[in-house]
Amino acid sequence: MISPSDLLESCKIMKSLELGMELKTFRSGVLVVSEDGRGDEAVAERLVEMCREKWEGKAKSGVNEVEVGEFFNVGQVLAREFLIRAEESGKLARDDTTRGIFYFENLFEKWSFH
Repeated sequence: MISPSDLLESCKIMKSLELGMELKTFRSGVLVVSEDGRGDEAVAERLVEMCREKWEGKAKSGVNEVEVGEFFNVGQVLAREFLIRAEESGKLARDDTTRGIFYFENLFEKWSFH
């Protein structure tokens, strides 16, 4: 058996040992062990692709945390964190409606208002 504190300490040194994984801490305090190649930028780019595909399809709507969770095979808490980070980076825009929160590709940064 391993204690929770020993596990946490082991996770903290994974990156320095080049194990292909690292411990990430989200602003909400959620801790996750993430594999290499699943950095914020790569996840955000995939989320943008998901938004485009859904908008260009029959649905004509954004993505929500349930769909993102199913796609990445993660829980809703982690899916929400992915979406929040992508929004904070300017890749996605959020639409908070009475039907729920949906995320779309952020086109505001591509438009010129001058």
